[in-house]
Amino acid sequence: MKKLIVLTLLIFLTVGCTSKLTNQEFKNFNSDYNDLYEATSEKILDRSYDVVSYSENKRENEEINILLNKLGEMISDTEGSVPSEHSEQFNEIQTSYENLVELEEQNTSSSINEVKITKAEEEIFKYRNSFITSTSSTNVVEDIESMRKFSDNEIQNFKDEHNVILESTDIEFDIANNLDKDFFIVGKAELSDYFNYGFTNDKDYFSVRLTPYNGTYTDKWDLYFHRESFSSLYSELKSGKSDIMVVANIPRWNYEENQGNMAKVNSVNWK
Repeated sequence: MKKLIVLTLLIFLTVGCTSKLTNQEFKNFNSDYNDLYEATSEKILDRSYDVVSYSENKRENEEINILLNKLGEMISDTEGSVPSEHSEQFNEIQTSYENLVELEEQNTSSSINEVKITKAEEEIFKYRNSFITSTSSTNVVEDIESMRKFSDNEIQNFKDEHNVILESTDIEFDIANNLDKDFFIVGKAELSDYFNYGFTNDKDYFSVRLTPYNGTYTDKWDLYFHRESFSSLYSELKSGKSDIMVVANIPRWNYEENQGNMAKVNSVNWK
C-alpha cells in the first residue's frame, strides 16, 4: 500500500511539475512555427497543382519531408508545456499541421481524393491568412530585387575577400551537419528583438532579421552581432533598414535542436 502511495505521489509530482512556457516563450514558438509553416505550405501548395513533379524532384521531396518533420517536432516538444490561456491557439496550430500532412499525402497518393485536397487547401490558406501580413511574398521579392544596393561584382569580391564558398541555402536544410562552418548571405536587414534557443545573450549581442535578395520573409535569417564590435552597424540600423552582406556561422555551443535560421556574424558590409 505504501509503495502504491509513493508511486502515485511521484506520478503526480512529475505531471504537476511540468514547466509551462511563459507568454513570451509561447510567442516565440508561435512566430517560429508560423515562419516555417509558411515556407512549408508554399512548397506543398505548389505541388498540389502539379502532382507529377513529385516523382521528378527528389531534392524537393527531401526538403519537404525535412520541413514537415521540423514542424511536427516543434509541436510535440511544446505540447506538454502550453499555458492554459493559449491552449485553443495551440489546437489550431496542431490542426494546421495535420492539414499540411493531409495535403502532402494526397500529393503523393496513387489515388487522389479531390475533396480532401480542396478541404486541406482551404484550411491551409485560412490558417496562413491569420498571420501573414498584408504584404504578399511576391511583392516582397519584387521589392527586394528592384531595390538591391549591392551589385553582383561587389558580392563576389566580398566572398573572395573572406574566402567563403557556402551560402545560406547550403546550410538551412541541414543545419546540424554544418555547424561552425562559415557561410555567406546578403539581403535587406532590420533590427529585431528576437532572442531564443542558444542565442539569448541580448546584453552582448543585438539581433538583426535579414531577408535574402533572392528570397521572401519566410527565408529570413536571425543574425546576432556583437554589440561592441558592430556598434556602427547598430547605429545605422536604428535609422531604418539597410542592405548587408555577411559572413556568419552557427557555433556548435549555441546550436539547439529544432532552431530555425539563426547564426552569429563574423564579418559584415552594409549600404
